[in-house]
Amino acid sequence: MVLQVERVRSVTVVSLEGKLNLESCPTVESAINDIPAGSRVLFDLSRLDYVASAGLRLFLLAAKSAARSNGKVALCCLTSNVTQIFRLSGFNTFLQIEADRETALKKLEA
Repeated sequence: MVLQVERVRSVTVVSLEGKLNLESCPTVESAINDIPAGSRVLFDLSRLDYVASAGLRLFLLAAKSAARSNGKVALCCLTSNVTQIFRLSGFNTFLQIEADRETALKKLEA
């Protein structure tokens, strides 16, 4: 798992590459926990090949935490494999998912 955190305008962008599974989740969870409450966070999944249930849990926790602190969370650029996992799990129905990074950034900044 490769993880990159960067600031793009007023949004914290977390880019993930590889597989988000039980083994890699602690690293990602630590990075998420370092982001201040109330932030706008974009998960760029353009290079994520696979997400396990433990990874889905992280996205759910990030979204719930953001909602409690007036923050926002969105995901963008899902690969076809990851899109299928989100659809099968139903996570695509309650998480904000955008096709491209720029659209997601604009919606988070609104």
